[in-house]
Amino acid sequence: MDHDALEAVLADLPLLDILPPEARQLLLERFERVSAPFGTEIVREGETVEALHVVAEGRVRLVKRAENGDELSLTTLRRGDSFG
Repeated sequence: MDHDALEAVLADLPLLDILPPEARQLLLERFERVSAPFGTEIVREGETVEALHVVAEGRVRLVKRAENGDELSLTTLRRGDSFG
């Protein structure tokens, strides 16, 4: 995904709508692109998260892990969705 396409995804985040244009632009410039191959655990339930993750392409599956290790799929996030 090129830089302009990534900025378009970030620009559509409702979360950023409340910011003045200058603050919004500064925040958009601070986003860092990170790729996560299929099966990568990005965030574990209960962990402290210090970042807002935005799905720019692909999908992210949110799961709840049972005590016995089974996974329950809660939802699938797609382009433009955020978590963290």
